[in-house]
Amino acid sequence: MGKIFWLIVIIIMAVALHGAFTGLKGGVKFENLSDLLKLPSGFNRVATTTVNVSVSGKNYMNVNKPISVSPSNQPPKPVIIPPVGFDLNQLSPYYGQVELTSFSLGNSINPSRLDMRSAASIAASIDIRGWSVEGNRNVRILIPGAVGDYIPSGLVSENNLLLNKSETVSFYSNYSPIGVGLKLNECTGYLNNTAKFIPELPENCPAIYDKSEIINFSGTCQNLITSVRSCGVPTSDQINSVPKPDESQCRSILTGRTNYQNCYNRHRNDINFFAKEWRVWIQSAINFDSGHDRLLLLDKDGFLVDEYV
Repeated sequence: MGKIFWLIVIIIMAVALHGAFTGLKGGVKFENLSDLLKLPSGFNRVATTTVNVSVSGKNYMNVNKPISVSPSNQPPKPVIIPPVGFDLNQLSPYYGQVELTSFSLGNSINPSRLDMRSAASIAASIDIRGWSVEGNRNVRILIPGAVGDYIPSGLVSENNLLLNKSETVSFYSNYSPIGVGLKLNECTGYLNNTAKFIPELPENCPAIYDKSEIINFSGTCQNLITSVRSCGVPTSDQINSVPKPDESQCRSILTGRTNYQNCYNRHRNDINFFAKEWRVWIQSAINFDSGHDRLLLLDKDGFLVDEYV
């Protein structure tokens, strides 16, 4: 009698383990004991249901059968731990989407500079105009607007400062020589020739010519055209060196294309015309402590976006 009892117990346990992965709805039937003892692999969380089991012609009623429950496909939400002195209710909806990346204190030659960057994961552009940065020593700067598309006429006014994904913005304590902050593009390097930017704008302008249009010019003319540096203006010596047979074409390229307006008109529709960088001038001192300070980036409503120590 004892042997029969323990045999039944073993059978029921084996059925329970096997049943977790058979997917059977109402009952389980095994041909022999070896089939019954086969264990499936890869089970997850386990719950149970009640089934009737038939083994070698004998029926067992109301046996508990484990059933597999697949884990959720949704990734767990990240745990947000607010910085010291803040709670979750004081965090901005943009928390973690824009970050302060560096600060350097200026001197008699170079202005102070504060940098920030938008995250690569943001779904839409973020307007940071009206946000502020505060330091430990009651120093506070207000973020102004800027010009996203600086047109050649220069008749523009600062508006929203919209950051797209993975864009950077540098704030300087000095004045803008063109009166506004701007988003850089392929042609803004030409502005260095007509205004004194400190620091200078990057000079990565497109070529002023296509190879196919100068291939029939004289060698001297081609050398003059290709010798003009990126975003540069030809010198008077270069212009005076234009050979007579090619004077009209050479002068047209050398003097007509080496400026912001022509570059803008020729390349405004390029796919990569706009850079992922902004230059903005605060026009006032930025006296954060470059060695030991805690900077807080706050949105328009005063909620925390980022902390930089």
